[in-house]
Amino acid sequence: AIPHAEKIKYTGTGSEATFVALRLARVYTGKNKILKFEGAFHGTNDYISFSTNPTLNLPFPTPEPDTGGIPKGVEDTVLIAPYNDPDQTCQIIREHRDDLAAVILDPHMRHISPTQEFLNALRECTSECEVLLILDEVVTGFRLAWGGAQEYYGIDPDLTTLGKALGGGVSIGCLVGSDEIMSKLDP
Repeated sequence: AIPHAEKIKYTGTGSEATFVALRLARVYTGKNKILKFEGAFHGTNDYISFSTNPTLNLPFPTPEPDTGGIPKGVEDTVLIAPYNDPDQTCQIIREHRDDLAAVILDPHMRHISPTQEFLNALRECTSECEVLLILDEVVTGFRLAWGGAQEYYGIDPDLTTLGKALGGGVSIGCLVGSDEIMSKLDP
């Protein structure tokens, strides 16, 4: 169902799968920062608990913590971009390419469909800048189509996180990707 899924790493939840994906992206690329989209929810770990329901109207790419207790050092590794805005997103990616490990995208963020222009630009820009594209398919995987949003929209991410649908209601998650990238999970 997922063409790039040469290896799989099972996790207890989708939230854990996204956390492992972010860590793996940092190890694989040797870079520190992660870009996520304003309004997106990818679980509850410190590295993505930013700008889910922003209230301060901060300029992009400044993150707004979703909760207290997140260290400032973590905040310094997160960038925020506007969803479905290919120009501003690619500008942020290019500006931070030297220390940007990955972009994580929920393709149907809050049930808002992405534009094909946005997806194409995002894939092209991340490839050009040697930044991993992580597709968070915890919600869309095996639901939007057999191959998830990536099949439905024709986008080829570097890593994919899956969850809910795998367990039929029981908590489970996983991360899939190419052998080259996933081999960095081997201790």
